[in-house]
Amino acid sequence: MRQDIFISKAAKLAGCTQNTARNALIAFKAVVDEQLLDNSTAKLPFFGRFYIKKRKARYISQPKTHERMLSKEKLYIHFKASSVF
Repeated sequence: MRQDIFISKAAKLAGCTQNTARNALIAFKAVVDEQLLDNSTAKLPFFGRFYIKKRKARYISQPKTHERMLSKEKLYIHFKASSVF
């Protein structure tokens, strides 16, 4: 779902303007980002948790030349839904 569609649906359900819903989403993202940078996990009761995972370095091959290269180790954000959710 695109962000603008999400904002319009959230605004409709909450009975507020799209600008207010957009500001709430921006604030939510900022809080989760700040929590991930501090603790590497952000838990939301009855919703789930966001946490940082490492993707190991691996060998990849370029399709045209079949040259093998080593991709870098990467960090990415993962979400695990709550069992109640």
